[in-house]
Amino acid sequence: MYGGATKLLQKAFYANYKYTPAGRINIPGAAPFWCLKDSQRKDIRDHASSAQSGRRFHCDVYHYFVCQKGVMAEGNARKRCHDCKKRFGVYSMPITNTCDAYAMINGLAWSLRRRGLFAVSSEVPVAWRQANTGTLLDLVCMDGEGQLHVVELKTGYSSMARTHADARNRWMTGGAGQRMRNCPLNHHMLQLWFGVRALEDTHAEFEVAGGHLFYVSNRGAVSECPLSEWKPGEQVTLDDLEAQLLGRAP
Repeated sequence: MYGGATKLLQKAFYANYKYTPAGRINIPGAAPFWCLKDSQRKDIRDHASSAQSGRRFHCDVYHYFVCQKGVMAEGNARKRCHDCKKRFGVYSMPITNTCDAYAMINGLAWSLRRRGLFAVSSEVPVAWRQANTGTLLDLVCMDGEGQLHVVELKTGYSSMARTHADARNRWMTGGAGQRMRNCPLNHHMLQLWFGVRALEDTHAEFEVAGGHLFYVSNRGAVSECPLSEWKPGEQVTLDDLEAQLLGRAP
């Protein structure tokens, strides 16, 4: 998720978080990389990626599920996609079992199938009118009962990095935020929650069953965090989050 929603959530909940590009690779507030054990270093290297590769992955996701209709291209196809060039500013090459993105795309597609979901569209524009803010949803899927699901995609966060709070500001800000750990996992779940609310507001004619946060490693391993199982903090409800975001006392 990019744009206004992320900035709005950061301002409302975690403006005190000292994020750096290295925050994906190193554990915020933990020991330096050279102090970690070999097993910890390997875990971080396996999951680490730059913000640029994350944007590249979102482009590949759009190309595979929208342009290729969820079907792997055959052989060593090299036809460049002009639709992706217009949308992202870069060309996308066909996703085949020989390309660099194959493991990540294949892992994501398998995870969706295992949950009974199929992709409807990617980079879907939605807006939450009360918050006066819009965003693009990474992936919108549908289950066998015709209900919609929002999928938020993240790359480059090890299991350790995404759950460690800022050492200097361990809690977010605001009435509800001060009871929530100031860590990337909660930031990402807030983004997913906003995306679900925005989809409900934009397309009220559809039933939105829920949201899923997927962490995808560069080897294709996928870790899921369902919105329905998220516990923001002690005695913090989604209504509390909405009240704080919209400027009402929780």
